[in-house]
Amino acid sequence: MLADPDLPPDSEPRLVITTTRGRRIPGHVAYASGAPQNPLPPEAIVRKFEALAARVLPHDRVQALKADVLALDTFPDVRRITRHLRTGGPDNLS
Repeated sequence: MLADPDLPPDSEPRLVITTTRGRRIPGHVAYASGAPQNPLPPEAIVRKFEALAARVLPHDRVQALKADVLALDTFPDVRRITRHLRTGGPDNLS
């Protein structure tokens, strides 16, 4: 792999894969998924949240946190969200 030192830090690289038979397959994405110029659809954001949150929270807490985040605009403040992140879960409000 060769890196281009002249590539601006906020740009996406171009990639060329050369097969063992010499075929060259170029690839480029102008903006990464999730960048402001290439936003993720809501369903993809939810899937990404579930995948990342599942690394540190049990499934039931991921689902409860997701439900509360999706209803955030109905709460007077963020305490309902932050309680999911406490050790012991949402029932541990001490």
